[in-house]
Amino acid sequence: VSRQEREAVFCRAFDLVTPVARRVLAGLNETFLRSSGQIHIVAPERVAEGGLIGSWQMSWPALQRARNRFDQSPLSPVALSAVFPLTATGEMQWTHPHFAIQRSCCRDGFACAWPMQVTSHEDACRQEPTLRVMAEAEMHQKTYLSDLNWRILVSLHEEP
Repeated sequence: VSRQEREAVFCRAFDLVTPVARRVLAGLNETFLRSSGQIHIVAPERVAEGGLIGSWQMSWPALQRARNRFDQSPLSPVALSAVFPLTATGEMQWTHPHFAIQRSCCRDGFACAWPMQVTSHEDACRQEPTLRVMAEAEMHQKTYLSDLNWRILVSLHEEP
């Protein structure tokens, strides 16, 4: 099928996965942040290279105040990305969409990627364990980078 048709399938898949990704982030928000986080959905958008990238993101006040302990830059939200780039990044040829954790420090811009094979509600629900692992990895990365370290997680240091 054409690239345009595959992109349409990708956008439908993003919509199917959105309730699952929202549920995963909401669970982490409740468990680690005492529901102080805000979840934001960024629908797939065309990037300079021509592909599409969307994400499910979560931020919270302590994260917004925190700085990278290595270079003092602001920390970005926890983000689960859905990517379908048009061009190859490094040696990776993108023939189908992926869930990804993006990292500018990585050669291809991605710390990891998993196939995003979603064409139904059942397929979307099947992705929950993968999205949960990705989200917890992102939370861990924020605690590692943060000048607040573990204190960035509200539930671990504030009284009820």
